Amino acid sequence: MSVPFTPEQFLGVIAEYNETFWPVVVAFWLASFGVLVATWRKPADHSRALTYLLVALWVWNAVAYHAWFFTTINPAAWLFGAVFVLQAAFLWTARTRIEYFSAGVMARVGASLAV
Repeated sequence: MSVPFTPEQFLGVIAEYNETFWPVVVAFWLASFGVLVATWRKPADHSRALTYLLVALWVWNAVAYHAWFFTTINPAAWLFGAVFVLQAAFLWTARTRIEYFSAGVMARVGASLAV
């Protein structure tokens, strides 16, 4: 099986995305660090905020990366974007039941999503 693009095209898409959205990427990295630290310290107080951030990250990747940039070299990127939106919707439905960095099954699910 071969991919419909070259490594150069793929890296070019990533470079173009980073050049276009670097302030957003930096903001997401900083927000991720801050929310992860807060959630690590007080899981009961900040788990919902981490879930909201993860939902935002998945939707952002669906729209900004897959639909806007990756579709220029791979038509299947529309499917990838749709799957990212479905993952975000799944996580949104579980937002009140996940407590990251604590005991229990949903905590392990939450920790794996955060990682």
